[in-house]
Amino acid sequence: MINFRDKLSLDVTLRGHAASVDQLCWHRTHPDLLATASGDKTARVWDARTQKCVTSVDTRGENINITWAPDGSTLAVGNKEDLVSFIDARTYKTVAEEQFHFEVLRYFYEYKENKQIADFVGKIEAEKWPF
Repeated sequence: MINFRDKLSLDVTLRGHAASVDQLCWHRTHPDLLATASGDKTARVWDARTQKCVTSVDTRGENINITWAPDGSTLAVGNKEDLVSFIDARTYKTVAEEQFHFEVLRYFYEYKENKQIADFVGKIEAEKWPF
């Protein structure tokens, strides 16, 4: 983790992934929790206070993006094969998967209306959760 208080400096290194971490995101209402998406086919949730992995969830591909639902109940994890897995944040089990037939550049939630947005090459699609 990076310390932005005074100057940019390395504050903590979280170890556990076996490949590169392509994206991380902080929980909106629990500022001590962050989630990471990795090429090692796992998504992990970390506790920044203890600097330990809370859980590791196996996915079906090399992950490149990750985001929390606005209420923190679900994680959406996208992989290189354009499959988005939805992970229940209470049980850390995959509860749904959505296969896209376009290149998914990123997947995120629009916080005001709890909409899910998938940003594709040349196309944006918005859906309400749950599908």
